[in-house]
Amino acid sequence: MFHIIARTFMRGAATHTQLNLFQLGRGLLARLRTLSSTGSP
Repeated sequence: MFHIIARTFMRGAATHTQLNLFQLGRGLLARLRTLSSTGSP
């Protein structure tokens, strides 16, 4: 019983981390895009 809960919790934590990494990467890409657009004439 406990290993099922642990497995579900680990899966949820992994998905949560992937979502955070995805949002972080998207924010970095947006920042790089704005920097390049403002830096170039």
